[in-house]
Amino acid sequence: MGSYLSVHEGPARISKLGTAALEPGMILSNEPGYYKSGAYGIRIENCAGGSRRAGRRAEKPLNAFETLTLAPIDRR
Repeated sequence: MGSYLSVHEGPARISKLGTAALEPGMILSNEPGYYKSGAYGIRIENCAGGSRRAGRRAEKPLNAFETLTLAPIDRR
């Protein structure tokens, strides 16, 4: 995260354009936001790291995400 000052660095991405498989150890950003039409927008960036976990009834290990950084959202 943050290498070469790129906004969205590859190869990992959750998108139709993504070509690389998500692997344990990859770090992704989750960017929730709120946009008021014609006024303003607020977006924060939380980082999540990929890890491998077995599901309860999974035939093979599943990928999961662990929160690395979290900016809390105050809904008031």
